Amino acid sequence: MRSGDRILPEKKILAGILFLILLTAVMGMRIQNQPAEEAMNRETMLAGEQKEENKEKEEHVRTDGTFSQTENLYRELYQCCKDEESWVELYVLKVLSRSIDTSYEAETLKAQAVILRSRLWAGKQSDRASAWSETKPSETITGNEGVKKESEDSMIRMLQAVLDTRGIVMQKDGEIFCMSYHAMSSGMTRTHLDSGRQGVSCPGNLAAKDYMTKVKIRKEKTGTLGEARRDEQGYVEWIERNGVWVSGEKFRVEFGLPSANFTWEQDKGKYCFTVKGIGHGFGFDQYYANELAKNGDDFQEILHYFDDEITFERIE
Repeated sequence: MRSGDRILPEKKILAGILFLILLTAVMGMRIQNQPAEEAMNRETMLAGEQKEENKEKEEHVRTDGTFSQTENLYRELYQCCKDEESWVELYVLKVLSRSIDTSYEAETLKAQAVILRSRLWAGKQSDRASAWSETKPSETITGNEGVKKESEDSMIRMLQAVLDTRGIVMQKDGEIFCMSYHAMSSGMTRTHLDSGRQGVSCPGNLAAKDYMTKVKIRKEKTGTLGEARRDEQGYVEWIERNGVWVSGEKFRVEFGLPSANFTWEQDKGKYCFTVKGIGHGFGFDQYYANELAKNGDDFQEILHYFDDEITFERIE
């Protein structure tokens, strides 16, 4: 046999040995990694089972009637109201969040809820197109324009205010009474033009952070301002603008002034307005009502402060 013929079998044997060594190493690695892979698979399976178990528990809790505090209050509101009353109360709840600072005291929120409910029932009974023609909710918002997303705590507070005053309205002279409302007077609410009822003092407002506001507007935008006619509380009833008299409320809304209780002076082509209070100033002063609530007055006492001739009745 030639040397070349001997070498070929030796190479085959060597290659076979190397293959066996490599195969053994690979099998060893797979055996070594198998526990980790199995553990991962077990964790994935357990996580899936836990998820299903949690879902079943949640469904079981719902079946047993266990709800959040907000949901329970909603359920209570639905259950205690009749069909017609139900939509009234839900509408009061909806408008309440848009018409007052929801961080106010509970009794203040209750008073506002009674005002809103009274206005709604009065509008419904008199077949008026809208119960909100006198005062729009957006005019009364303090430090906030538009509707903000309510927190869970705020929603609970508003729901509780509506539930605690459910069906209660104000009456005067045998009819449901509509009380105006605003965020903050300039220290005294205004005398009503229709009824002639005098305003009431709100001295705590003068120390409020938002009581006084400074606003600068270019003269070319406002036009030339002349005289102003004011009521007893200092609110501008009429203002002369470019030689034409316009209402103070219309002027303040057009130029975004917080209220019509303003004075002004000129400075380098601008009018510098000093404004007191927030809103039109008639009726219920929300800020001062909250001061009364802090001093321990309940919602009926608070509303009586702004009009001592009203009575209360519950509509069932």
